[in-house]
Amino acid sequence: MHRNIQPRHCQTVADAYRWFRSQGEPAHFAIQSARTAVRFFEIGCWSDHDPNALVRLEYEPEIDAYDFGDVNEKQRKETERLIEREGCWILCAQIRETTEDAWETVDSIGMMIGIEYSGYEPQLMLAALDAHDAQVQTHADTLAERATNA
Repeated sequence: MHRNIQPRHCQTVADAYRWFRSQGEPAHFAIQSARTAVRFFEIGCWSDHDPNALVRLEYEPEIDAYDFGDVNEKQRKETERLIEREGCWILCAQIRETTEDAWETVDSIGMMIGIEYSGYEPQLMLAALDAHDAQVQTHADTLAERATNA
């Protein structure tokens, strides 16, 4: 079960705004994130929850070793226990042109411990939406070119 923004939180911009504010986001960020999330869930989902989705956020296991940086031994052990319990993940923004196409990663953030809301989700949703919009525009331009030359 996700402990993150879900489609049920995004029935309206107001619902999504309240959810982002409940996560401690400032009002200006919450309203931008709410608009993005509502639009994202109109055509997207988490993982494979919707076979008709054209954009999604997907957690994949982190393949690199966690960089503990400059922490003391106690902090290191606490982080190791947390990684063992929650996992270390890469959160990927992915798109596809049609439901038959393979997913393409357009942006990601790694070294995420657990799958709770991190604050990166709205930016990744926006990256997926922007890439999808560019894909649709390219397709439209191709069709327009064909119609012009027909």
